[in-house]
Amino acid sequence: MLNLIQLTSDKDDYSFFEWLDTQELLFMWTGDIFSWPIRPADLMTYVNRIRKKELVSLNFYNSSGVLVGHCDIDNISERHKRGEMTRVVILPQFRNSGIGQQMVSEVVKFTFEKLNLHRLELKVFDFNKNAIRCYEKVGFNIEGLLKDFLYDRGKFWNLYVMSMINNVTT
Repeated sequence: MLNLIQLTSDKDDYSFFEWLDTQELLFMWTGDIFSWPIRPADLMTYVNRIRKKELVSLNFYNSSGVLVGHCDIDNISERHKRGEMTRVVILPQFRNSGIGQQMVSEVVKFTFEKLNLHRLELKVFDFNKNAIRCYEKVGFNIEGLLKDFLYDRGKFWNLYVMSMINNVTT
């Protein structure tokens, strides 16, 4: 069982940033939102977006109180009743343990029940087979492939777009 905590201020637990200990991992998690190494000003911009409720930021703790994962819901449109699950990261020693599936299930529940959204989408690197399987197990479907969507350090990166629709809302 995971305990979900919504971050609301700069006093919250942002230690998950320590898990992003390489330039490639930071890029995979944030795209071009943060530069390497992470600068305090970038972190404050992120925290200010949380404070202004421009994004929903969620931490996940296991039954022992250990922070095991983090996820954001960004690009929320109340008008169109959609949001995007972004920046999913799991504490390295808990990867491939089922924590990801539990986290994603909780994010879906939170999105549809608490935020009252109809559509939740995400983008995932095409080579991240474990994440794709996890998302599919929870109920996400692949909608398409964004070829050469991101460019970093001399390399283009492909992303799948995946989504889930809440068939309970109208």
